[in-house]
Amino acid sequence: MKILLGPVLRLQSATSTHWNVSVLIATDGDAPVLQMTDKALAAAVPIKLLKASQGVAYRFDLSIPLKQDQQTVAYHVQSSGDYDFLVPGDQEAARMAYVSCNGFSSPADIKSVAENNAGWSHLLRRHSGKDRLAASADPTMTRGESFHILLMGGDQVYADEIWYAIPDLKAWASQGIKARVKAPFTKNTADRVAEFYFGLYCERWSQPEVAAVLARIPTVMMWDDHDIFDGYGSYTAELNKCDSHKGIFNCARTAFRVFQLHLPTDVPNGASFVASNNYSQIYIIGRIGILVLDTRCERTDAQVMAPNSWTEIFTKLGNTAGIDHLIVMASIPIMYPSLAMAETALKYFPGYQDLEDDLRDHWTSPRRRPERLRLIHRLLSWAQEKRTRVTIISGDVHLAALGVIESDRHGAVPTDNVNSINQLVSSPMVHPSPGGMVRFFIDTIGDSTEQIDRDITGHMLTFNASRQRFINRRNWLSLTPDPGATHAASYRLWANWWLEGDDHPMTKVIHPPVKVG
Repeated sequence: MKILLGPVLRLQSATSTHWNVSVLIATDGDAPVLQMTDKALAAAVPIKLLKASQGVAYRFDLSIPLKQDQQTVAYHVQSSGDYDFLVPGDQEAARMAYVSCNGFSSPADIKSVAENNAGWSHLLRRHSGKDRLAASADPTMTRGESFHILLMGGDQVYADEIWYAIPDLKAWASQGIKARVKAPFTKNTADRVAEFYFGLYCERWSQPEVAAVLARIPTVMMWDDHDIFDGYGSYTAELNKCDSHKGIFNCARTAFRVFQLHLPTDVPNGASFVASNNYSQIYIIGRIGILVLDTRCERTDAQVMAPNSWTEIFTKLGNTAGIDHLIVMASIPIMYPSLAMAETALKYFPGYQDLEDDLRDHWTSPRRRPERLRLIHRLLSWAQEKRTRVTIISGDVHLAALGVIESDRHGAVPTDNVNSINQLVSSPMVHPSPGGMVRFFIDTIGDSTEQIDRDITGHMLTFNASRQRFINRRNWLSLTPDPGATHAASYRLWANWWLEGDDHPMTKVIHPPVKVG
């Protein structure tokens, strides 16, 4: 037996008593053996998720009873080695990291970076306490930024090469639009596409730096366009509906379910999923809620998500109670400068091609603005009703950025925090950032306040210790609670952008809501 990929950890659910984690391992055939070091934990049994021509993907389910203090859960995988991950104490606030854009759009991009996976190596050093800041006296930097959860916000793999790696698709793409729309998606092509995605995940996630992290921090993942192909869903209606686009999507969705969600291809979604026709999820972990939006599955040229799905999500949110802070994971930033008017000008700048899919996909593009406005209103109304802080985290745009949405409606008091939504953008983990001229141009057009609606505004903020609103360096984000924070009281979250080449992060402190009465 040969292991092709894994172990890859996923947080399936978290309750007040248990931390439920799945482990994905792909082999060339037979199921591997996974053993728990702590004999008090139930032995894990392999579940076959997918059998492909290259191999078989298996899942192991682990249910870890929470203890008073943080615990290290150790496990051994046959033919692979020993691993461990952290589970927070039953009253301990969880520590999280966020990454996006784990790959390259083209072979030329690879040549523009010195070390492909430098960000992954740094994240692992932070997690293992081997970073140079480990001896720092600053408690917000050092309290074992060993993470309980790794949020992965999209483009976990880059499938853009599908158009030239598969001869049938290369020939299809070379035709005129009318011929492409009419062309059938054959079973032979479907088989080749399925093989492509299986091999892509095994290749990209088996890179040593990536694999070391995925085996040690339980993940929560949500796909974006590059996990399918560049710009999926934002093409014209006739292309979105054609057999080839739909056929590729179905193959990509199977791989997404198996590798990112650890779901079999023929069973309903798990307990954390909250929409019938997409993969949006909600986790409640103590005083923190995490809403993971699937903005790709139902995307068309006219919508990001179907109205029924939005209704299901906010119905579920309406039934939540007892959380101070909701983190909304949306792959593409909701608060971001509108590039619609700048598209023509940007074409003259080197690196514009890296932003083309963002222009098609962006929430601020004219066809998506009504849906964006409804989402902002619903988040603000929910936050005010529940007296809960909302923070949006996103990636996709290959820049680090910080924005804010503020409401003065209904006698809102800006200082109570529930009427102010921060937008944290962290991207890319691996993909190179656009050139300095593009960053400067976006920074310039971002220097204004957007009137989102009557008494609702949005604008981009400069980072502390920097005059820039957008930073074009590879980066990842950590979300760390106050040292010693527990579920017994409200606490701040320290958002730290770790920029490639810097020892110290850019920091934004997000305060809890101010309780009324």
